[in-house]
Amino acid sequence: MISKEIKQQKLVLLTNRFPFLPGEQFLETEIKYLAEQFNEVHIIPVNASSKINGRKVPSNVIIYDDFSINSNKYSKFVHYTLRVFSSKQGRLWFGKDFSRARGIHPKCQFILLSWLGTALHLKDFIKAKFGEELEDHIFYSYWLSTSALALALLKEEFPGVKAVSRAHRGDLYAYAHVPEYLPLQKEIIERLNKVFVISEDGKNYLLNEHGGSIVEKIRIERLGSLKAPSFSKRSADNVLRIASCSFLSPVKRVHLILDALKSISDIPIEWRHIGDGELRREIEGQINELPNNIQVKLLGNMDNKDVIKNYIDQPVDLFINVSKSEGVPVSIMEAFSCAIPVLATDVGGTSELVDEHNGILVPPDVTAEELSLTIKDFYHSSGEQKNQKSENAFKKWSEEYNAEKNYLLFTVSLKKGD
Repeated sequence: MISKEIKQQKLVLLTNRFPFLPGEQFLETEIKYLAEQFNEVHIIPVNASSKINGRKVPSNVIIYDDFSINSNKYSKFVHYTLRVFSSKQGRLWFGKDFSRARGIHPKCQFILLSWLGTALHLKDFIKAKFGEELEDHIFYSYWLSTSALALALLKEEFPGVKAVSRAHRGDLYAYAHVPEYLPLQKEIIERLNKVFVISEDGKNYLLNEHGGSIVEKIRIERLGSLKAPSFSKRSADNVLRIASCSFLSPVKRVHLILDALKSISDIPIEWRHIGDGELRREIEGQINELPNNIQVKLLGNMDNKDVIKNYIDQPVDLFINVSKSEGVPVSIMEAFSCAIPVLATDVGGTSELVDEHNGILVPPDVTAEELSLTIKDFYHSSGEQKNQKSENAFKKWSEEYNAEKNYLLFTVSLKKGD
């Protein structure tokens, strides 16, 4: 007889868009380790609006680009309403969270309906694709979202299915949303085999929200970045060169860096930002308000390897992340792998990465004035202090956020069913 472990050499990975753009850059690294550990990796990109020019994946990765969600809001609402209430499972799961949703905000009822409609649709798609071989696959949702809900529904119908999920930030913390609501989170966790959070903060949040009944379901599995070919150099001409890397979206608060630099007129600074987004035009419009001693480069989106190359080819003295909300930022891991100290806000699991030994941790509600003073203090610190932070930054990456180590351990345990 073939053992379950040997049979389960096939993985089904549910992503948001990956391998299609944009987002989920971390999966560019993780997919290589998943493909090495499993005979086949099947990817279902649940929310990919454009399915052309996808990123390269290993040869044993199969992409399902035929799953789609109706983009017309009215049609989608009608479809999902019918889908949920015509299904006994849909009605039961809607009832599990209806009272809580209505109590938070009237809009939450429709969020719940949308999540369930999407999840039921995705569950049926999975059943159609994998049929009688469901238990021969391991199902892995990259986000604790509608994809994880679909797997919870699937596992309720087929208890022998192995189904797990990661949990990051927006899919984990209800307070990151307006209104503060994530549907059926406890029920999803209770049904899945395991939920892998990327930080201690994430684990504590779930236990505080949902109690000890889920403690055996939660495990910390940290993300990571690849080792950089070499370290970033420090400026040798008294110019302070800072870098940031994120979407230009409100939650990332890149405008706060801009506002802080407006009040620094006595230090030559070069700031380069990697990443694009909805606020680019607004930020571009404010660059001319900076004093003449500040130079800015908005470099747009880059592949991970090009981000690292940029840090190595041009000096970086300090990396800055002032997000309002985070899981554990991979952008900081990448900076640490290049031995770059980091100034970051104390949000989410960032404090598990950044401390006074390898950078500077500032309060979540730091003001532009406070940020400018912190930047100045770093500039005026001694070369020895800066060197020590750089060494400790790389040490932290090496010990806890090395992708080769973290992803290999994760994929091996995933295959074994641990």
